Parts: sequence; C-alpha cells; structure tokens
Amino acid sequence: MTDTVKTFPPNSKLRVVQALYVGVDLTMAVLLLTGQLTAVGVFILPEGIELSVTGPMFGGNRLVGRSMAATSTIAAIDLALALLLILGQLRFVGTYVSSRSLFLIITGPPLGITNLPVVTLPGNRAVQAYREFRSRVVQTLVSDRLQEIGDA
Repeated sequence: MTDTVKTFPPNSKLRVVQALYVGVDLTMAVLLLTGQLTAVGVFILPEGIELSVTGPMFGGNRLVGRSMAATSTIAAIDLALALLLILGQLRFVGTYVSSRSLFLIITGPPLGITNLPVVTLPGNRAVQAYREFRSRVVQTLVSDRLQEIGDA
C-alpha cells in the first residue's frame, strides 16, 4: 500500500496542520485502547468502507458483548483499529452528529479508500484558484487587445 500522507518541510505551516491530524489519530488510538471509544458502525460506500467510533465521552455507549467471547472480539477490533491508527494506515476523516451522540469517522487503504485528502491549509486552494483565474483573465484581455491592435 502506498502512503497517501504528504510530508512538508519542518518549518512549514502545513507541517503544523499535518501534526494536528496525526495528533488526532494518536489520541483516538489511545481512547480506543483505554476503552473510551469503540467501533459501533460501518458506512459502506462505493469507494470502500468507513467506520464510526464513539463512546461515553461523546454521548454514546461502550459496546459490551453478552458473552466473554463477544466482549473479547469487540476488544480485538478496537485494538486492531488503534494499531492501524498508530501506523498511519487509518485516519480520522470527519464526524457524524446524531441527536444522541457524536461519532468519529475513520477510514484508510485497508478499508478500500485510498484517496484520502492531503493535508492543506484552508486558504491554499482559494489563493491558487484566484491566481489561476486572474492569469487567465489577464491573458484573455491581453490577447484580445493585441488582436484589436493587429486588426486596426
């Protein structure tokens, strides 16, 4: 599997944003390992699968099996998710809010979704789009003006 997270120079603002995302992933892993979060749902998309996790701290319930085997299976799933979050194979991608609780959504290449968003600053796309639009407008105006001068 290819690593979809782009790395940036150490002093870059993007490096700080990337560190925040990694921090959220590691925090979720710790909460999964301590039993504060547990996997409670699955979203099946055409691209792959997304998992939702929640727990008492977000208004949800901690899943507990009716037998020791079921409880052990739930703990093993939480352990596997935590390990994949620590290894960077799964990432936090968003939230889902219901009337009773908040769900954190995680996904990644092991679940079939390989085109995870790359860490960017919020304004970079807007600035890039504006610059591209401006250069095209200027290019069009200049070429139209040159054509007018050539026709005269």
